[in-house]
Amino acid sequence: MTLFAAAIVAGLLLGWLLGGSMETLGRSTVRLIWLASLALAVEAVIVRLVGLDVPPWVWPVHMAVYAALLVVVAANWRLPGISMLGLGLLLNATVIALNGGLMPEAPETLHIKHSGEQVAIGQHPPHSKDVVLPRDQARLWWLGDVITPPPEFPVQLVISAGDLFVATGIAWTIVGLMRHQARDQRDQKERTLWPSISNLPNS
Repeated sequence: MTLFAAAIVAGLLLGWLLGGSMETLGRSTVRLIWLASLALAVEAVIVRLVGLDVPPWVWPVHMAVYAALLVVVAANWRLPGISMLGLGLLLNATVIALNGGLMPEAPETLHIKHSGEQVAIGQHPPHSKDVVLPRDQARLWWLGDVITPPPEFPVQLVISAGDLFVATGIAWTIVGLMRHQARDQRDQKERTLWPSISNLPNS
């Protein structure tokens, strides 16, 4: 969540610096946004309510979450950056589907996000979408939560390649929507101003 929050902030800041309008961002048309909100709410339930042992319903429910998010991506395919976001979701969905419905995380990185937690192999770390699996037991382990920043980085986290694509897509989409809205407003003003100029009497 830290990564995606940073992506939203970065998108808003960059969009403003590039001449976009934060005031008009809320008027952007994003189709099926309610479905994305519902899917994220369901994932929050998975993250919060699943205990150490992974119940069998996690796989179909988590897959339904990603299917819903990909439907939203398909419905908004023409938006800037949405293809990047969709690729990240697809990568995450693939590795989650192949590992029992949760994102594989290696035991050696468990201390970064779950310091002090006693979690065994095959169990679900609290407040995460992960399952602890060594690389030799995880399918497509290189798409799992294996990316960590350097030790001197102020915020320590473990993310996947898909998360990077999703975060980039979020920021890109926000920038594109902010600039698109601002450009539409400028074009509308020019269209309104031009007839007034063209109707001025010739000297």
